[in-house]
Amino acid sequence: MNEKAGRTDPTGGGAEGQEIAAGREELTSTPAGVKSEKLYPRRIGRYNLRTVLLVIFATFVLLFIVAYLSIRLEQSTPYAGATYPWTVTYEVLFPDGKQVYIGSTSIMALSYQDEIIIDVDGKRDKMVVGEERLISERRAVIKALGIPIADTNYQMYVRFLGRQEKNIRFYLTIKTSQQVNQFLIDRILPGEIQAKPA
Repeated sequence: MNEKAGRTDPTGGGAEGQEIAAGREELTSTPAGVKSEKLYPRRIGRYNLRTVLLVIFATFVLLFIVAYLSIRLEQSTPYAGATYPWTVTYEVLFPDGKQVYIGSTSIMALSYQDEIIIDVDGKRDKMVVGEERLISERRAVIKALGIPIADTNYQMYVRFLGRQEKNIRFYLTIKTSQQVNQFLIDRILPGEIQAKPA
């Protein structure tokens, strides 16, 4: 018996069957060189999402760098009645005889044997090893991109520790009336004094 004769055409016969077969062919076939739309929309979506996330991340990093570099300290007369509950202390090395600035405060230390003469904004005092002194009390406004991010009274103390090669060692203590992130204080300390937390 002929096997071909026993098979039936699933599309039926005649014109109607031909139309169904043609429709299936259109749905399943893809022209040469054209990628199936069923396979790639999700890939394209994921690619676009990654691009957007990278742009957002890069923008955030750029804004952070610009804001960090724009940090500035403005000083003025302290407001009355402030208390100073927050304290941070650094060990610092002032270059002997060189003027440095912390914000707008000018500081110069000149050593002589076991003593130093410390000049703060033109006011001079002698100090001996182990002596601590209040050298400045001001109001400080810290700004980034011109926007105030901290506003506090502060007191600045130095304790003379002695000489180290061509530098003069101090403990520099900063007391503030409002809590200020140490990151901001680190930013405004000049590189010339080689400050590190004590």
